[in-house]
Amino acid sequence: MRSDLRCFYILYAARYIQAAVTVLLEPKRKDFLEMMVHHIVTIGVVYVSYFCGWNRVGVVVMVLLDPADVPLHLAKLCKYTSEALEMNIWQFFADRLFEFFAVLFFVTRLVMFGYVCWSAHIESEQYFHLDYAAKLCVLLLYLLMVLQLYWFGLILKVAMKLLRGQGAEDIRSDDEDEDPKRLGWLSRSEQLKERYTELSKDLELAQEKAGTHECISNIVARTHLSTTAVHQSGSLAETTLTLLEQQRAEVKRFQDLKAQKEALIVEAALFRLYCADRDATKNLEEAQQVREELSKTEHDLRKRRKALEASEVRRQKLETEVREAESDHFALNAALEQRKPEIANCRKQAAHWTIKEREAQARIHQEQEKMKTLEAEWHDATAKREAAEKELADVRRRKVDSALKLTAAQRRECHGLPRSLWR
Repeated sequence: MRSDLRCFYILYAARYIQAAVTVLLEPKRKDFLEMMVHHIVTIGVVYVSYFCGWNRVGVVVMVLLDPADVPLHLAKLCKYTSEALEMNIWQFFADRLFEFFAVLFFVTRLVMFGYVCWSAHIESEQYFHLDYAAKLCVLLLYLLMVLQLYWFGLILKVAMKLLRGQGAEDIRSDDEDEDPKRLGWLSRSEQLKERYTELSKDLELAQEKAGTHECISNIVARTHLSTTAVHQSGSLAETTLTLLEQQRAEVKRFQDLKAQKEALIVEAALFRLYCADRDATKNLEEAQQVREELSKTEHDLRKRRKALEASEVRRQKLETEVREAESDHFALNAALEQRKPEIANCRKQAAHWTIKEREAQARIHQEQEKMKTLEAEWHDATAKREAAEKELADVRRRKVDSALKLTAAQRRECHGLPRSLWR
């Protein structure tokens, strides 16, 4: 598998794993179970097609599942913008984008994806036998097709509302929980409302306490007035003086307690300042240590960054070399495909010349046998010739010997003859 295709597989699988985790963290909607099944099945299709050799089917499925999401998210963006700004133009854009989304969803996820399912199940059996992994991949594709049909039903419901003039909206939110606390999260406005309610309750309690203190002050004031009136009337003078002394003692004790309270508040403030100063000193020392560690870490990070940059440069060079090698490989394959007829002809000619060579070798062998026969005959003739020459030499020697044995009379008889005729 090519490196860019492997990278596409990894990124697509990571994207759907992130989407599955996000569905668990978001508020639950009507199609929560269907969405989780869709993400899990899609991850399964990617895994099976990657490890079982169905790369073409996996790539086509990954390409067909994503285009319809673009107009859908744009339509949601326009819908939320229209609700925030209260402008109908954004609702108009949302409706048109939803119409485009419905058409694109029908074409890519029902028509084209349905053809992919049919081709992977029916047409593939004409070329090779489906093993267990291939059957599992086909089953997952059909599960995805069922989910696409379910979502297309929801799209048709929204389209009917759009035709009635109600505007496009997400009908999956009908079953969302109205109590945000049950979902484990609060929006910013609701948090502010709760904070305002708590502050209002605290303010009411403070006002009630302040009213109670005012009532006590009024009672004390009335008691003081009544005591003054009794003193003026001259009756119960001793009782009045006793009450006044007790009241003065209570006031003095209250003032002492107030002074002690203020002194304690000052001491507590000083102690808090001391603790804050001590904590600040410790925090400063820790911050200094952290700063030193951060500087060391930053230095290490710079080194690692340089090393990563160098490795990135090497990786790019290697990728370039790999691409060049792949292009050369493809060019060589193309040239090989073009030269295949010539190679076949050369092979035929080589076979033909091989046959001729074998025939020539057979002829050469026959000629060599003939040459051997002729050499044997030549040797025999040579031997015969040598024997004849020997016999001729013997004959000549005998003639010479016979000539030497001639008598004088014969020599005289031959004296008158030429010397060439003596023999």
